[in-house]
Amino acid sequence: MTHSAISIYLVDKEDLYKYSMGSHNMVLTKCLECGHIKETRVADLVRFGVRCPRCSFGYYPEKFIFSMLDQISNINFQTQ
Repeated sequence: MTHSAISIYLVDKEDLYKYSMGSHNMVLTKCLECGHIKETRVADLVRFGVRCPRCSFGYYPEKFIFSMLDQISNINFQTQ
């Protein structure tokens, strides 16, 4: 990848050398604010950066429900 600035968001730093900046492959990223880890497409990471569902956007009720479900480890859910 030519965008070394996104390396701070990557959980596995080796992903920086595996994929091109327009790749549709998924990589694990970590929010710098709250530490939440999620899968993100490489192309979206380059274009938009990390969009954390826990702390970056959304309304308070969404953040509250996300936090509650995130703490219950056996529930799989998707944000809108």
